[in-house]
Amino acid sequence: MLRATIAAIVLSSTTSPASAEGPDIYTGNGLYRVCSEESPGFQSGLCHGFIAGVIARSSLAERIVPKSGLICDVSRAENGQIRDVIVAYLRDHPADRHYASSQLIVQALQAAFCTK
Repeated sequence: MLRATIAAIVLSSTTSPASAEGPDIYTGNGLYRVCSEESPGFQSGLCHGFIAGVIARSSLAERIVPKSGLICDVSRAENGQIRDVIVAYLRDHPADRHYASSQLIVQALQAAFCTK
């Protein structure tokens, strides 16, 4: 029970933006806008960095609660492929984009990479 509680705390914790300026990536709508931009630059780095942070946090929670199914092994996927999977998921699920982007990232990766 304690492990599940710790995992829930790790997954639910988010950092707040340092300022009100800049893109809002904390919802699926904002993440979709940022990650849909394909040109290199700040938006691309923000997209890849945020996704990498969610994967790292989810991987930590998976180590705390093994076989929780929070995240699957995406180590063989390239960064661009992971971004493409998440953008496609957000594009295909517009009704869900108001949810937390971290939650939607995990759902997208589960749908694409978890074997059933």
